[in-house]
Amino acid sequence: MNPEASPLPKKSAEVLGISLSGTTKEGLLWLASEKIARGSKFLIVTPNPEIVVLAQKDTELAKIINGARVSLPDGVGLLQANKLLNKKSRAADLNRIKGREAFLWLLELSNRKKYKVFFLGGRSGVIKKSIEKVRRHYPNIKIDGHAGPHLDSSANPVTQIDNDVEREVVSILRRRKPDLLFIAFGAPKQEKWAAKWMRKLPVKGVMVVGGTLDVFSGVKTLPPHWMAEAGLEWLWRLAQEPSRLPRVVNAVLVFPLFVARHSLRRALHSVSTLCHHEQW
Repeated sequence: MNPEASPLPKKSAEVLGISLSGTTKEGLLWLASEKIARGSKFLIVTPNPEIVVLAQKDTELAKIINGARVSLPDGVGLLQANKLLNKKSRAADLNRIKGREAFLWLLELSNRKKYKVFFLGGRSGVIKKSIEKVRRHYPNIKIDGHAGPHLDSSANPVTQIDNDVEREVVSILRRRKPDLLFIAFGAPKQEKWAAKWMRKLPVKGVMVVGGTLDVFSGVKTLPPHWMAEAGLEWLWRLAQEPSRLPRVVNAVLVFPLFVARHSLRRALHSVSTLCHHEQW
């Protein structure tokens, strides 16, 4: 297949100014293997309703997401909003790909291809357990990782100690030269850290994974299948982490309001345009 004839379009849809990619497991893995084989850099992001709300005010975050090679729609609410806002186009049929599913697909690919993989972010215990699990289940992967520094919302180290930790991480990455780097600082820190550093480091593919390593390591558990299918994963997470309440409010209440407002404005604009034409 012609490397330029990618089965994965860069942009398939847009919700509230945020680009989303339409793809399949096969398309994503084809893109990753092609890019890594050619030594090309690429960024995979996983916007969900909460992140889309953040991006409405954080223009840097929005720019990073829209500039990523792959923007996987992660969240039932995002798919519902896409169907409402893009119902007259093929973009309404966008498939949901969960970030943690794509993460596992890429680990499978890495095992087959014997890639070098690096985990960055999360608590040190999570990183250690995640690396141990990779070594048990994906023995062909050359794995390494680091909890990384504490960062502020602009992805800058919080203290001088964190500055030192960041320098240590950068030094390790320059030595290891991973094929795939998974960053788990949480949004928007992980996206901004990736944007700031990936061009300066000898890494190929970068994927932001949020809390995926918490689940992968076994530190946190997934909701029952019926709960996930019903779009109630947010409730499960809230029960486990009450401190997530502000994030849940953004995803469950603020995001639908933004979508409804955008849809209403679009409808009013259409009516206004129609009336203008009728006058002439």
